Amino acid sequence: MEDIKTEPSNKLNKEQEAVSNSNSQEDVEVQNDSEHTAKNVSKPHADNNATAEMIKEEGSSSEAELDNSETKQEEAEVDELAKIITELNNSQDQNLRLQAEIQNMHKRFFQDLAKARVSGLLDIAPVMLETLDNLEKALGFYTPDGDASQLSDNEKSIQHGVDLTYKTLIEGLNKFGLEEINPQEDEEFNPEYHEALAQVKLKGKSKGMVIAVIQKGYMMHNRLLRAAKVQVTE
Repeated sequence: MEDIKTEPSNKLNKEQEAVSNSNSQEDVEVQNDSEHTAKNVSKPHADNNATAEMIKEEGSSSEAELDNSETKQEEAEVDELAKIITELNNSQDQNLRLQAEIQNMHKRFFQDLAKARVSGLLDIAPVMLETLDNLEKALGFYTPDGDASQLSDNEKSIQHGVDLTYKTLIEGLNKFGLEEINPQEDEEFNPEYHEALAQVKLKGKSKGMVIAVIQKGYMMHNRLLRAAKVQVTE
């Protein structure tokens, strides 16, 4: 009887162990599945983080390239502006030099014109001086003592015409710079403007004094055309 009771009990124990083993195996499988699922879940997160880092690095690189490009563009614009300013300054300098050169040419032109004018006047001046000398002789012929009261009407008309011609010519020449050298009596002899044709010894007169003018002298534009011919004391 005792042996009959033990066999079912052993069988029951074996079934319980089998169930327990089955449950343990299921728990292990569930745990393994959980770990595998956790690994699979964490892996996309890691991939996403790597992708985010890559995108961040690419973004930083793009921003750096953009900043570098903008910096180069700004530098190029600054260089271009500096170049334009330099060209403008050079153009202004050239303009100032050109204006100065034009002014110098203008001055030289009028200086040369004035010199040519004076040169022309100096060329014809000797002829004009001869004409003046002849008119003065004509006036002296009719009025040697300066008194025209003894002249006839005809002589007075001639004398008036000569005098008018002389005055008109001398006034015209004066406008072109002609200056008369006509020293007064007892004026000191000046060798730069006077030419002594004769020397006379007079009592009471200092040496080297003008006592008479034989022929007037003339200057034009500070140039001596002819020295005055005079008599001086010795």
